[in-house]
Parts: sequence; C-alpha cells; structure tokens
Amino acid sequence: MSEYDKYKKDRQKLIEATKVKMSTPNGGAGVKKEDYQPLKPTTAKGKWENYWYHYKWVTFGSIFAAILIITFVWQIAFKTVYDAHMVVVSKIPFDTVVDSFKVKLSDLATDYTQNQKIELDIMAIQHDNSGEGSLSPEMVQANYVKLAAGLSTLDSYIYMLDESSYDYLKEMDLKFMDLSELVGTENLDKPDRYALKGTNLAKKLDVSVLTDNMYLCFIDYSALDEKRQNKKDIKANYERDIVFFKEMLAYK
Repeated sequence: MSEYDKYKKDRQKLIEATKVKMSTPNGGAGVKKEDYQPLKPTTAKGKWENYWYHYKWVTFGSIFAAILIITFVWQIAFKTVYDAHMVVVSKIPFDTVVDSFKVKLSDLATDYTQNQKIELDIMAIQHDNSGEGSLSPEMVQANYVKLAAGLSTLDSYIYMLDESSYDYLKEMDLKFMDLSELVGTENLDKPDRYALKGTNLAKKLDVSVLTDNMYLCFIDYSALDEKRQNKKDIKANYERDIVFFKEMLAYK
C-alpha cells in the first residue's frame, strides 16, 4: 500500500468517526456505557449467522476432537484379535498370495479367540532399497514406515524374509531367536533362520512360484527390554505366535 493510499484510508476512518460523534447528543458526552444496547438477531437465520461468525473455529475444533475420540473408542472396542501373525518381506511382491497363505496355514493355527474360526494376520511388504527396483521412492518410504511400525508395536514375531530383507533387518540390529533349540540343524544355514527351500511347508504354500530363497525367522522375545516384555499385547502376541511358528516348522 502506497503512502497516499494509507493517507486516504486513515482520512476516511477519521471522517466516519466524526460522523458517529456528531450524531450523538452532546457529541457523546454524558452518555453512559450501559446505555448502549448491542443489536441482537431476532430470526433463526440471523442467530445462526451470528453464532457461526463468532464460534466457527470452536465448532470445527469440537467436531474434530469428537471424531478422534469416537475413532479411538471404536478401535479399542472392535479391534480384531488374531490367532497368529506373520509378516512377509521381500523384493518380490507377495500381496497376491497373502489370502492363499491364510487359507493354507489355517490348519496349523490354534483358535485362541475361541470364536470357532481361525483368523490370521499376514501382511506382505515389498522391500527394495537398492534403488534399482520398480518401486518409486515414495513407495520405498511408505513400505519402510509400515515395516518400522510393525517392529515397534510387535504385532508379529514371525517374519518370512528373502536374503536382502534378512540382511536389512539384521543391520537394524533386530535380534532373531536361535532356532536350533526347535529344529536342531535341519534347514538352518544360520542359527536364526529356517530355509524354506525344499521343505513340505514351502510346497504347502507354493512359495517356489515366486522365489526359492525364503527364510522363516522369529523375533527373540528374551532380547526385548523388561518393559516391553511385560506389555500385555506384546506378551499375548508372543504366546500365540510361538505356538504357530513351532507348528509351521514341524509341518511334514
């Protein structure tokens, strides 16, 4: 705004103020503050417009807070409790076979929820941080966030991994359980991973259709700090997943 425009605006304000003063008896002198009565809307439309003008943002804030509270309560009250969990992480996308895995593995799971059906939570994450794959940088980041979130909440202890995903998680200092206590040395090329290649479990899942080199790993519960071990959900997921994992390894 130029100096001239500012001058005109200030001058107009002065003129309007003078008009108001001149229209008041004695120039406003001797008039008490309580003698002024604010104009109040009398129609429903006027009252609504007045309310909306003064409380619009308060209303928006209240609605937003209510939505958050309702969403939180809904998730707590109607959260699906699964009988077992597994995460598949690989350069090759496994999304198309997740539903098939759920069906084929259902006979190895226990109905912990006692709802007369087996509900498995199996999530597939395509992971490739080499920069040479088909994933966009945005998808790489989104999948990383999904993987990190799962590791943080420990919804699953069972991981089916390819070679690069195994190496990546080990670089993140994730500790897997020593499986020699469960299966001896059978199919263990490393103590903490079970090679699926050539096993009846691999045939059951038909994993070879996608890739031959996949491994089963189990997060080491004993390596967690005491605070996480004592969390109710984390402990319950461990107890369910370890039984399911043992059944998978024992499948003949």
